[in-house]
Amino acid sequence: MKLATETKARLLRAALGVGVRTKIMGIALGLTLLLGLGVSLLLQRAFVGVLREGLEEVGIDVAENAVSDGAEPLLTRNAFALQRVAESLYRSHRDVRYVVFRDSAGHVLAHTFAGTLPPDLQKSRDLPAGRPLRVEVLDSDEGPIHDITLGAPEAGAGSVQVGVTENWLRQRVRKMTCQLVAATLAMSLLGIGAAYVLTAVLTNPIRELTEVARAASEETFDRRAQVVAEDEIGELSRAFNFMCERLGRSREEIRRKERMRLQLLQKVITAQEDERKRVARELHDHTGQQLTTLAVELKALGNAATLTEAKERAQHLRGVVAQTLSAVRGLAFELRPSILDDLGLAAAIERHVEDYQRELGVPVDFEAVGPWSNPLPAEIETTLYRICQEALTNAARHAEPTHLSVLLTRRRDSAVAIVEDEGKGFDVDAALSDHEGERHLGLFGMRERAGLVGGKLTIESRLGRGTTVFVEIPCGASTSEEKT
Repeated sequence: MKLATETKARLLRAALGVGVRTKIMGIALGLTLLLGLGVSLLLQRAFVGVLREGLEEVGIDVAENAVSDGAEPLLTRNAFALQRVAESLYRSHRDVRYVVFRDSAGHVLAHTFAGTLPPDLQKSRDLPAGRPLRVEVLDSDEGPIHDITLGAPEAGAGSVQVGVTENWLRQRVRKMTCQLVAATLAMSLLGIGAAYVLTAVLTNPIRELTEVARAASEETFDRRAQVVAEDEIGELSRAFNFMCERLGRSREEIRRKERMRLQLLQKVITAQEDERKRVARELHDHTGQQLTTLAVELKALGNAATLTEAKERAQHLRGVVAQTLSAVRGLAFELRPSILDDLGLAAAIERHVEDYQRELGVPVDFEAVGPWSNPLPAEIETTLYRICQEALTNAARHAEPTHLSVLLTRRRDSAVAIVEDEGKGFDVDAALSDHEGERHLGLFGMRERAGLVGGKLTIESRLGRGTTVFVEIPCGASTSEEKT
């Protein structure tokens, strides 16, 4: 039982594993053969029934002729005349197997057999009352024989018994069967041809689509499936082509961003090293000198001869310490503005704007709108501060601005920063699509910073019309409520 189940399962898998073209051709051929065989069987049965009815009518007609030709010999019991009538009818009809004349008592008067009657025919057949005709089918070595017994119209004259074979019928049925088989085979060949054409029309686009899908699985997105017709397969091919096109563009965008990310990472590492060098240089050149001066002054203070000289030395030491402290605080603010932690984002950007105006001499308008008393999460404040800082730095380096403005807006579920400059502007699309990207790492860095905290950065600029940097970062509706 288990072996039979496994065999059925294997056969089913093998049948389902063939190609679509083979399946369609197999279905078409099977339906054609089934339909042809069914029609052939129905036609054969109907044809055999019609021929048998015709055969019986022929037998009845022969019997009527025998009764008509042998009416007088039957009345006179003229066996010689009846024998001549029987032999004449036997020779003139090829399907007549025998003719037997009987008298009213059932005795045989004449027959066409060479010897004696066969046992099945020796006994006479009783005719039904009121209907002098009896038809029945007898079995013989030659096949079925239609035995027809017809009584003479004159009462007591006797009857005639005619046997009709089915040899002719079988020949006609055999011929018709051969014709039906030939027609079925011809229909099968036509069905196979039609199925082949149909499967070619249906499966060629599917096969091509399969090859394109296989190429796409190997990350080859430049191949396209041909759209042959506006049907379901055509729609599928068009949708798949669109998907491959989108995937190809996405892959190129990912590669471009990866190159930009690597370049940005290299720039970050370089900037870190440069910043460390600058800090080391500041500590060595300025702070180190100040500490050296402080050590010398302390030694001189210890060697002071009078109180007045000591006070002068101490006063000078306080100035050196104040200068050193100021330098260290300035260096720390450049690394991480403490005001961002102490007073929040708005105050830190305002302080940076003031320093920017003082150093570059470019007027900058600053405005903070919204409830900024409650701080945002540290990563969001740092991101907004660095983006504003980078936007102002880029404007100073490249835009030659005559005026700038910085706007901070605190909304219920987001924080927005807008930096505008009235500079010379640039082509944003060309800058962001630059595959080398070395000149525009600052723009990419701002986008990366915004994206890391779930924000979105938009840059609008036109040549001669200035530039606007817009960044919005979601911060949750409950941030300010939780802080209160």
